[in-house]
Amino acid sequence: MKKGLIIGMLFGLFMSCTKDEERAVLKLPASITGYSASADNIVLSPDNDSTSVVTLSWNAPDYGFHAATTYTLLIDVPADTSGANAWGNAIKVLVPPNTTRKSWLGTDFNKLMNQLGLPFGAASSVVVLLKSDVNQSTGVSTSVPTLNSVLTLSVTPYKVVLIFPKLYIAGDFITPQWTQQDLPGYILASVTSDNLCEGYIN
Repeated sequence: MKKGLIIGMLFGLFMSCTKDEERAVLKLPASITGYSASADNIVLSPDNDSTSVVTLSWNAPDYGFHAATTYTLLIDVPADTSGANAWGNAIKVLVPPNTTRKSWLGTDFNKLMNQLGLPFGAASSVVVLLKSDVNQSTGVSTSVPTLNSVLTLSVTPYKVVLIFPKLYIAGDFITPQWTQQDLPGYILASVTSDNLCEGYIN
């Protein structure tokens, strides 16, 4: 009985050691595959404000293990995608982790196009860069290289009055030349809705 018990314990120990040696092997995908848009010629109007006008989708890169992958979309005009400050004025859209698609209603997509400064009622080229990053459990990026893929869309926006986030600042309270009732202060606007406000006083 004791001999059988010892053999059983040794067998269990051997199996646990074997399992401990199983390791995930990192694979580095060459690119993000399947990146596509449901429509590449988008004409926006009040009629499709509440309708989904475009969906971007892609395949999850295979890193050889179940990676905590985050995706970021950068939306910009082609002229801003090269040079020292490439994509510097792009609109950043964060996609929930491990989600491989992003859709916009007409009203939301039109607001983005207005922020880019596209001409109203005319077709313009827009590029959308997809970035894939692998994060640690703490949320910090790993050393795994970022994967990129780019789509080009043709978009015709329409004009809307955008209400930007505002920050009111006071004027000269020491030797005022105006009253608060007439001129309540200067307004700084966040034109990209990122809570960063700027203004200029002549």
